[in-house]
Amino acid sequence: RRGVTIIQAATGRAAAYLGAADRIGYLRKGAQADLLLLDRDPGADVKVFWNPARVYKRGCAVTDFLM
Repeated sequence: RRGVTIIQAATGRAAAYLGAADRIGYLRKGAQADLLLLDRDPGADVKVFWNPARVYKRGCAVTDFLM
């Protein structure tokens, strides 16, 4: 699926390319946690990124964000 490939390229693969895969680009214990939660499939509609369900920065919920 194209949407998943784009997300992988922007996260885990990018972190590996930068030599930082041990701490960024993945959702796992000990990794830095910036997270965007979506309520629809971005592979079906990329516009879902414009209105995320939740945003977390360094593991903390962000309540004031503009997209």
